[in-house]
Amino acid sequence: MRLLITILLMVSFFCLGYCPNALSQEDSTNKKIVVTVSFAFNFIDTLPPYLDQIAPPKDAKRVPADTSIVFHIKDAGYGVNASSIRLWVAGEEIINLSSSIDGSSNDYKITYAPPTNFPWGEQITVRVFAQDIASPPNEMDTTYSFVIESGPAVNLANASVFPNPYKPYQGQTFVTFDGLTAQARIEVFTIMGEKVYSADETDGDGKSVWNVVNDSGKKLASGVYICRITNNQGEEKFFKLAIIR
Repeated sequence: MRLLITILLMVSFFCLGYCPNALSQEDSTNKKIVVTVSFAFNFIDTLPPYLDQIAPPKDAKRVPADTSIVFHIKDAGYGVNASSIRLWVAGEEIINLSSSIDGSSNDYKITYAPPTNFPWGEQITVRVFAQDIASPPNEMDTTYSFVIESGPAVNLANASVFPNPYKPYQGQTFVTFDGLTAQARIEVFTIMGEKVYSADETDGDGKSVWNVVNDSGKKLASGVYICRITNNQGEEKFFKLAIIR
């Protein structure tokens, strides 16, 4: 009987990291032995946090310039240390990020709305750093990017024309009408009301590039011109465009 109990205790020492605590008592009358064994399992967190539900997604194209950056930081272990979360956008660290963090330690949601629109045509790099609350902490340091490209707007509220003024002697070769709806018409007039240029935006990219010549193919002279943009929704927007040659 004692041999059997000894074997059982030895086996318990080697069972997947369990730690036995055995107490044996022997009754001198009936020789019965009572054995109590308790087990404790220590979880070791070796998994770092990770990114999930990223918007705009990694390597996305044609992202609108007014996009916000949204992602989740998750952890399968003890959870994420919120104070360790850091964010860089286009090479600049975002200060006071705490107001953009929501959720719980195993699933923090970060929503960052830039104060101004991203520049058109740029590749925007996002870097995220975080630690979990394990000891020692596991770290995540992830970088991804997306590309800002013009797309059709829902209305003409943010339509624009640039560069303005247009200065070809500084190497500028064209003017861009941006923030257009999927279908729009562009017209350019002199201040006396003479139409010198017109074009239709129909390819759905929300922008139109003009080489600053009139409908006859001649370069426009220096001066101030009136640009009118209209669309099939009945909207109309005017700009003044200065040309300095």
